[in-house]
Amino acid sequence: YAQVNSDLNSWRSHQTFDLSTIISLLQLPHLDIEKEISDRALKPLDDYDWQVIRSYIATGRQWLQNYADEEEKLVIYLDKMPERSKEIDSVQANYLSKLSDRLTKIEQWQADILQTESFAVSKELEIPQKEAFKAIYLSFLNKEKGPKAGSLFSFLDRNFVIERLHSASSLD
Repeated sequence: YAQVNSDLNSWRSHQTFDLSTIISLLQLPHLDIEKEISDRALKPLDDYDWQVIRSYIATGRQWLQNYADEEEKLVIYLDKMPERSKEIDSVQANYLSKLSDRLTKIEQWQADILQTESFAVSKELEIPQKEAFKAIYLSFLNKEKGPKAGSLFSFLDRNFVIERLHSASSLD
């Protein structure tokens, strides 16, 4: 929470947001990034918090535009099932089905809770985490890797996530 404010040459407390989270939010066109950050803040954000956060947003935009390679960029397939979801095998499909069922019971749609459930289901089914999460990313991003699944889910509509997992689990 603390950062040196060079103008005052003193410690100044502010709320921080992980740059990778901000970069993920920037790539979700259906979100208002400042509203999303405000909603996720631990306490109300003051002017200094917003100054720091807006500098992170600018840095994230610059990185995405000038430095990120295609593998680092997110494209969430909201309107259709990604082509690579056909690569999901029967073990992964079972994982997605169980995860879909589990997520219907989650009361608080929060990144850390969703991440914990994603790990718990893979452990219960004894599917390697790498393979479990690959199935998630193929279902939403058309890629084998992506951001933390819990964060990804938390940025998306609950019903959309549950339905997409269910649909991806029943592909032939």
